[in-house]
Amino acid sequence: MKKRLGLFLAAAISVAFLSCATAPEVKPVEKPPESVDVEPLVKYSTEPNYAPVSDRDYKRMTRQRMADESSLNAGAGSLWVMEGQTSYLFAQNKQHRPGDPTKIRVEGAALKQLETKVSTIQDLLNELEAQKKQAELEQKKIEDDKKKEEYKQLRLAEIEKEKEKIAADKTAGADATADKIQKLAEDNVNKRMPAAVEEPVVVVQKEANAPEKPDLKDVEFIPSRIVEKTAAGLYKISGQQMMTIKKRPYKVIATGLVRPEDFDEMSIGSDKIFEPQYEIIHIKKTEKF
Repeated sequence: MKKRLGLFLAAAISVAFLSCATAPEVKPVEKPPESVDVEPLVKYSTEPNYAPVSDRDYKRMTRQRMADESSLNAGAGSLWVMEGQTSYLFAQNKQHRPGDPTKIRVEGAALKQLETKVSTIQDLLNELEAQKKQAELEQKKIEDDKKKEEYKQLRLAEIEKEKEKIAADKTAGADATADKIQKLAEDNVNKRMPAAVEEPVVVVQKEANAPEKPDLKDVEFIPSRIVEKTAAGLYKISGQQMMTIKKRPYKVIATGLVRPEDFDEMSIGSDKIFEPQYEIIHIKKTEKF
């Protein structure tokens, strides 16, 4: 009995040791790679009807375009471009921020619009000048008429005094009539105070001034700045430029919207501005800049 119990314990211990041993790893079976069908390379030499990948926008080369594209700028031959908000390498910075300066190049329809506004202002100024001259002449005539009336009253008073003196001294004779005394008194007063000569009334006619061609050299370029960036991605710009019309100070105020790709290093053409507004206002003498 004891012998059988010992054999049982020995068998149990051997099974326990065998269960703790590490089992050998079984490698997974790898699938063979699937064959991929490669599209044949299409060449234009073998397929003349093969369409290009992208639409090509060919433009006609002109002498002016060739001169513009072949001109060398200050940064030609260098990787660094020292222009814009900051220096940049390889790629140019196209971002703009409120406050960045620029210029509006006035041309085309915008130039015609400003010419029309300036011509209207010139016509109004000419009319104001004509009205001012007419008012000055009328005022002068009123003052002259007043002086003539005062002189006339003074002369009549002198004639009355002279009549009394002639009658007292009996210069015209003892039996002189009133008409004779009146005539003698007028002659004596005329020697001292001649009668005023009536001047003809001058009628001022409105002069037909020849239309003056507006001079817009001062507003060929309008200094401007970026005011804000709209939700649609456009930049709102605003600027002003001083000018003179008939020797009077005026200023041109320009506003509008510009796309980011339409910005130029030198200036922005007025034909690239959306919703442009050009106003010409008079500058008061009390306004300071």
